[in-house]
Amino acid sequence: MRHNATPPAGAFPRARAWCLPASPPSDCASSGGTAGVHSPLCHSHSRRAITLAALRNATCDVGAPSSFGEANSLRLQVLRGSLFVVASPHHARMHASSRGAARVLLANLAAALRLAPPRDLELLLCPSDAPAAWPALSQGVLSSAPPAARPFLIPHGVRSRAFSPRQWLRADDFLRPPPPAAEWAAARAAAAWRGANTGYPPTTAAAWHANPRARLAVLSRMYPRLLDAAISAWPQPHDELRALTPFLRAAPREGEAFLRAHRYLVDVDGNAQSNRFPALLRLGRLVLKASRHDTFLSATQRAGRLPHALPLREDLSDLVPTVRCLRRHDRAAHHLAVEGNAAAAQLLSYAATIGYWADLLHHYAERQTFTPQRLPGATHWLLWGGSW
Repeated sequence: MRHNATPPAGAFPRARAWCLPASPPSDCASSGGTAGVHSPLCHSHSRRAITLAALRNATCDVGAPSSFGEANSLRLQVLRGSLFVVASPHHARMHASSRGAARVLLANLAAALRLAPPRDLELLLCPSDAPAAWPALSQGVLSSAPPAARPFLIPHGVRSRAFSPRQWLRADDFLRPPPPAAEWAAARAAAAWRGANTGYPPTTAAAWHANPRARLAVLSRMYPRLLDAAISAWPQPHDELRALTPFLRAAPREGEAFLRAHRYLVDVDGNAQSNRFPALLRLGRLVLKASRHDTFLSATQRAGRLPHALPLREDLSDLVPTVRCLRRHDRAAHHLAVEGNAAAAQLLSYAATIGYWADLLHHYAERQTFTPQRLPGATHWLLWGGSW
């Protein structure tokens, strides 16, 4: 649901502002999804039959050369409850970030198999952010993608230990109590964002105005009391970037303390979907999210079960009005942050994420039309991972 500058008559109780969603949360069916058995997260997966031919022809990087797609994909087999990776010479060219993500995703998948072993399966796992299509397992897809082409959406990797606010979630971190009123009052009534100059379209002289990250940097110059946004890394040095840098606000990298010093956090796409979204949701703040992608949390968010995640338009045209509205209704905003923090503690825990994997694998198994045979090169995931 998009927020409009003028609320529809009777849409919310008088205590609610137009920028705050209605409560209490709804069930999964209200978002077009289904409830899981092992996890409280909502599911929304394809019900197409998965044939061997469709799986063998699938790729992790739609539109790229086949060799590039092979280098960024893992063909997996689940045989008698054990997880195997089909080794490929292309894996030597897998990007380092994809390797790290693959290790954690494989560990999550193996944990789900121990929780609820399905029948034998064959899978295509896409550990990078490259675009993928059905029947691959991928972390994101364009919201505009037709239902028949949508991959099976999987969680970003979670670890039971070792937390970084940029990527990983830690199970015991969810035991943190809700933010007290004093902590909320001490935080600045403004929105915050830091990130690299990634995103689509690129930050070029011709297209920078359509890049959400560049827009944030410019909006921060225009509305410094409402928004503290800046580009903290420049990994994409396009030719025109030198001419743009005087207009795009830059600042050093910041950590969790910087984010918690603000009451509202902005989350936008990078080159693909934002993988920091789950980490932001558990910081006890309101998260203002603009995205053109769906992730494994989209069905749960649409069901209203993450009440502190407030959607923005993709062009960020409603960001400033939303922040102004939240400032005017601070008590209701704080209540929603506390309510959302409690929801995130349940929905984004390590156990809930592994349960989501288990539910997804059983859904997948019901639609697989063949019984896989062990392929040449199939190696137990622990042995394969150790070869890196």
